[in-house]
Amino acid sequence: MIAKEIIKTALKYVGTEADPPGNVIFNTHYYGGKVKGKQFAWCVVFVWDVFRMSGASKLFFNGKKTAACQYLMAYAQKKEKVIPKNKGQLGDVVLFNFSSGTSPQHVGLIIKKNDDGSYLTVEGNTSAGAGSQDNGGCVAIKTRKQSQVVFIYRPKYDQPAAEPVLDYQVGKEYIVIEPRTLRSKASTGAASLGVLQPGTEVKVKKVIKAKSGNVWLKVTAGKKEGYIAAYYLRKVHVL
Repeated sequence: MIAKEIIKTALKYVGTEADPPGNVIFNTHYYGGKVKGKQFAWCVVFVWDVFRMSGASKLFFNGKKTAACQYLMAYAQKKEKVIPKNKGQLGDVVLFNFSSGTSPQHVGLIIKKNDDGSYLTVEGNTSAGAGSQDNGGCVAIKTRKQSQVVFIYRPKYDQPAAEPVLDYQVGKEYIVIEPRTLRSKASTGAASLGVLQPGTEVKVKKVIKAKSGNVWLKVTAGKKEGYIAAYYLRKVHVL
């Protein structure tokens, strides 16, 4: 199993919400039936289920179950899987504290490290906006500062990758990780056909590699078709 496949599984659930609190597919899988209530926090459960659904349960908590950040952190420490806060990469499991403490309150998966040192992540049971970050009830893509990071651990992937791999191929499906303007041509000056939001799945019809190094894709997204900048100004926007 490679890190990118874990992240692609997680990204397919961006926008998924618990309704009512606690009642979400990941908890159903974890507990074996529907549950509800804020006491059924599911940020760790989301990560557990992502590995399970990817056929890689053994890579997370040694294939066992846990819904607690503290147990997850203790496991990683025991197995010596600790990664420095500034060395996180694609597929790493990252624990957060949002109140300047050292005890983990929340967990997510790293998509990539940004130029300013922050991390782009995908997380369960957070808020898409300014609501509760550790019990917000939805799956969302977030940007987190290193100062919020308590701990990072790296599962033993077959192919660790510091950055998302640029392997765009015609006929394959990929997922938008940052808002992308769908355009009529492969140019930032072309007419806009709308904006594809993070988590949108696209199917590639054509790959265009510019002399500048930028990569454009002609894609279909549902009933829409157009061009998006997948790799632009040395940044990956489609995984």
